[in-house]
Order: sequence, then structure tokens, then C-alpha cells
Amino acid sequence: MTSTDKHGRRRSFLRWLLLYAALLAASHLVRMWHDHKPRLLPEQKQFSLSDEPHRRAALRIAYVDLPATNPTAPVVLLLPGSPARAYDLRELAQRLHGPVRVIAPDLPGFGNSSRRVSTYSIRAQAARVDALLDHLGINRAHVLGYGLGGGVALELYKRNPRRIASEILYASVGVQEMELLGSYSLNHALYGVQVAAVWTLIHGVPHFGILDHTLLSLPYARSFFDSDQRPLREILESFAPPMLLLHGTDDSLVHISVAQEHQRVVPQSELIQLRGSHFQVSEQAPAAARHILDFVARAEVGTALTRSSAEPTRAERAALPFADVQRQPALGVSLLIVLVLIAASTLISEDLACIGAGLLVAHGLVAFPDAAIAAFAGIFGGDIMLYLAGRFLGRPLLRRAPFRWFVREQAIQDSAEWFARRGPIVILASRFVPGSRLPTYFTCGLLRQHFWKYLLFFFIAGALWSPLLVWVASALGEQALEILHQYKAYTLGGLLAVALAFWLVAELLIPLSTLRGRRLLRGRWQRIRRFEYWPRWARYLPVFPYALYLGLRHRGLTVFTAANPSMTSGGFVAESKAAILDALSANSRANIARYTSVPKGVSPEEALARTRDFFQAAKASHSPPCSNPTSASEESRLPWCEANANCSPISLNRAQTPCCKNTLPAANTTCSTSAIPTKSTAASFQSQKRNSPR
Repeated sequence: MTSTDKHGRRRSFLRWLLLYAALLAASHLVRMWHDHKPRLLPEQKQFSLSDEPHRRAALRIAYVDLPATNPTAPVVLLLPGSPARAYDLRELAQRLHGPVRVIAPDLPGFGNSSRRVSTYSIRAQAARVDALLDHLGINRAHVLGYGLGGGVALELYKRNPRRIASEILYASVGVQEMELLGSYSLNHALYGVQVAAVWTLIHGVPHFGILDHTLLSLPYARSFFDSDQRPLREILESFAPPMLLLHGTDDSLVHISVAQEHQRVVPQSELIQLRGSHFQVSEQAPAAARHILDFVARAEVGTALTRSSAEPTRAERAALPFADVQRQPALGVSLLIVLVLIAASTLISEDLACIGAGLLVAHGLVAFPDAAIAAFAGIFGGDIMLYLAGRFLGRPLLRRAPFRWFVREQAIQDSAEWFARRGPIVILASRFVPGSRLPTYFTCGLLRQHFWKYLLFFFIAGALWSPLLVWVASALGEQALEILHQYKAYTLGGLLAVALAFWLVAELLIPLSTLRGRRLLRGRWQRIRRFEYWPRWARYLPVFPYALYLGLRHRGLTVFTAANPSMTSGGFVAESKAAILDALSANSRANIARYTSVPKGVSPEEALARTRDFFQAAKASHSPPCSNPTSASEESRLPWCEANANCSPISLNRAQTPCCKNTLPAANTTCSTSAIPTKSTAASFQSQKRNSPR
């Protein structure tokens, strides 16, 4: 490709980049304009919360208030999940209101409430709902939580238990152990990746507000990332009022086993299974409304069970720890979702994903072969992606600044030859050393190692590591996470300490035992002390802040480029010493040492030969100059001349001709005395040097 073609492609790329940036800026302006002006539905009202932390403007909560036929009728509060709105519960709300008063708010971040808040956690949402009930003057309510709204309902009970008459958990999330991979750390990492992906999509793609109102919105991703479900088990274990559990038999997002665990933990609870999926709240609205109204009526008259009136056998079962409870394994779509999550979570942390899969096996949710295969598939796919990233992105990056300043092409070739010999061992060993897999597999691709050969090594390493870690985690249970943290904390440090000890023995102690080794170490120490032997990055490291200081001091960030105006690059960096000496040699009055330059790229043997020839020529041209032998006084000053010395071609005074002992000068020729190292000529030379221009 010619330089013209490259320039054309670069200009075309810049045009498309500017067009994309313009569209992205226009999209953000449109979003900002519509974000501050959401429209309320005709049946909605608005409540402004002014004491929201980390927020200047008042937080707006849109809600629907459907009155009851009897002013003294009980109040049912509907809390939608994420990313649901109150509008999504409209069928259920319409069938409930009349016998009861229905309050259905849009939780902040969704619907027509304020979209941007500091946190979307279930605890923060419970505080906002509590403030709404204070505003409406409602002291007692039956709270229905749908999806993640069930977590808000439980946090609301913890915050103000006297306000809760009963709770209805409809397809609700709950205890942490039943959520996705079962571990808060694993789930939090997975939700973090989801937030990053959604944030990139929302802010990096010009969509003009379309994606803000879809299911994959940033508030939806943040609501799970900001929430902590670990306290929900303790809330359920202490929940005293009546509780109704409604759940779909085919719910693939929140498995029916979650509701069964809630029924066990809350002995007074009633579980009703409805036919349908997680989104059957509209399809099953008539049946759900009948069960809810019947439950509320019994709770109002006191015939619904409370924790104090629960059956003794259920109370005993509720006291059992979670590990002693047999869980229902995931099947069908639920199993597929769990396996996909295991494979996807390996892209975040392979070890944590394998341990999470082992915990699912220990809890009976997934069979060991399924968990091991899912973990291996994710790890194997991630290894291939790392290799391809290094192969197609590594070399282009190393050709660009600043990477090319630190990595030479010859170093890459040497590393490729070393990796070709020891690559299989390195690949297998990296599986057991924390933190070494990413750089190892990326480097394997960067060095352009044989793809199919190393694909086999990736397969073997993953097949050995994945089932082993899943099995260990399933056997150890929750202790596996603690052991992993200790393993990561000490393994790498221990290996580095062992490597350092071997290096000290091989590079320091053994050389000190021999004379040659001690001399080499002394020479190495002398090179460390002298900055001219330091690597380039170490020499220039203090120069950059000093150049910045000079630029600020003299009000010009390019001042450093004038370090030496006679040099092409200013003398700051990358100046050619040979070019400087050539320019000085052009001045007949310049006194410089003899020099030569060895072209870059020649072999070491040729460079050594050229250097030897240069020194021999320099030695021959520096034969000692002598004076006129007719003067005995001059002759006495030449004790170091050879008997048959020839005239030296070197003379500080070019108008004179040097001659030597036992050799008479030609006619009309004056021998040079300025080239003789006498006191008078040395003084004359120093005077000439001081008077000569620099």
C-alpha cells in the first residue's frame, strides 16, 4: 500500500469518526432535553422528595392512587420490579381497587419518576417509598412486591415494621443463596459487567433516547448492581406479619424453588403457584387478584397466620440452616440460563466462576457434569479470545508510540523463539498461577504462535483445571471462596520470593565466590552508578517533569525544543552524535577528537572489524611529531622520538611542516615546534584556545 493510499484511508476514517461524534453529541443533547421533561399519565400524580442525598433538585415520584369504595378500606401498595413500571401492573391494580385502595408508584429510575438518582438499591427505594406513604398519610398498608420490588417490600418492613400489615411476594427475589450463582461476590461481579456493557451501549451509541426506555436500561442494570440481597434472609427469618407467596410454575428468571425457600423460612407464609412464566402478572391478573383480596381480608380480621401462630413443625423446619435443605435442581430453560451465566462469568473471573459453579453443585441446583462443562466452555472460549486479541491487536499496538519505545522488534523475535521451545509448559503452568493467564495467552497470540497447536494446549489446560476447581468447590462449599482468596494472596508472592532467592544465589552469591565473578559484579555496579549506562526510559524519566517545569516557568511548553538550536531536533531527544560532529568538523577552527560511525544493522563481526580498523588508523596518524635537529636545545626535548621516525602529518600550525630527528628538512622549510609538547608551546596553545571562538 502506497503512502497516498494510506493517507486517503486515514482521511476517510477521520471523516467517519467526525460524523459519528456529531451524531453521538446530537443524541446526548436530545436525551438531556427529554430527560428533564417526562410526561405523567392522566391517572398519575406527583410527589417531590426534597431531602434526597447527593441531589440538588427535588426527586420526583409519579404514582397512581386508585380509591376504594369504602374510605376505611385497607390500602394495598404495589411495588413493581426492575425494569417494570406501575403501568405494567395496571391489570392487577384495576381488579384490586374497589374493595381496597391501591397505591402504585413508579420507583425512581423507571417510568415517569426521576430517571437519574444516586443509587437504585432496594434499601434506597424502600426509604423513598416510606417517604411517599408519609406524604399520603398512610400508617398501615398491605405491601405487594413484584420481582425486585419484593426486596424493596422486605427492606420497607425492616425500616418500619409497624407500617406493614402483611406482604405479598409476587415472583419475588429473595435470599442471596438462590440468586443466580448464589454468591454475592460472583453475582456482584456479573452485574458489574452488565452495568459496563449497558453503559457503553447507552452512552457510546447514538440512539436519541430510544434505548432509555427499553428493558436494558442503565437504571435496570444499576438496580441489581447497587442492591445487596444478603440481609433479606435475616429479614425473612424475623418477619412476623402474614405473608402470601405467588409464583409462576414456569418462571425461568426467578425459579419456583426461591418461593419454596421463602415458604420454609417464613413458617406462616402461604404459597400459591400460578401457571405461567415470570411475566404472567397480566395473564393471571384475575386469579391473582382473587387470592390477594382473600388474603388481605383474612389479614384484616386476624385469621391469617402470623409467625407466633404458625404450625410447630413448620417452625422447626424454618430453624434449619440453609445447607440442610434439599434444593430443587434447575431444569429446562432455567438450567440453560444458569449454565450460560456460568460460562459468561468466566470472562470476568475464571476461578470465581468455577467456585460459583461448584457451590451450585453443592446446593443441588446443577449437576457436576453440567457445571464443569459450562465452566470449561467459558474458559476455553476466553482463552481463544485472548489469543486472537494478541494476534490481531498486539503487533499493531507495539508499532505505535509509546509501546514501540520500550519493545524492539528483535526482542519480539527472541521471545517468539523462546516461547516456541517452552510454550506448552508455560501454558500449563499459568493455569495454576493466579494473574498469569491473561498476559501469557495474550503474548502467545502476539508472538504469532501456531494456532491449532496451542488450541490443543488451551484445551488440555482448561480440561484439567476447570473440573478440578469445580469439584473442590463443591466439596468444600462456602470455604472454597476463602481458600481461593488465601491462595491468590500468597501464591504469587511465594513464587516471586522463590524466584528472587534463586536469582540472588545465581547472580550474586555464586559470582562472589570467584575472582572473575567479583570483577564482573564490580563492573556491573559501576554501570549502575553511572547514568550514561542506564536504559533510555530511566535517563529520561526525570527530564520530562523538569521540561514541564521550564515550560510553565517560561510560559511556553515548547521551550525544551530549543535546548541546542544548532541541532535539527533541538538537542532534546533523538539527536545524532555523528551529525553533530560532522557539523563541527566543517569549522576549520574546531578542535574535536577523531571519530567514526558504524552503520545500524551491521553484524557484530563487521562492527568489530570497522572499530579495529579505525583504532589502527588513528594510532598510525598519531606518530610523535619532532622538531628541527639543527638545534641542540630542541633535540633535547625529543627523548621519546624513535631513531628512524618519519615526519608526522599532525601539526597544530598548518603553515609549518613537522619534521623528525635524523631527518633534515627540505630547502626553505621551517620545522614545526608547535606540535612538540613543551611548556612554551603548551602555553601558546592554551592562549590560542582561549582566544578562538566557540
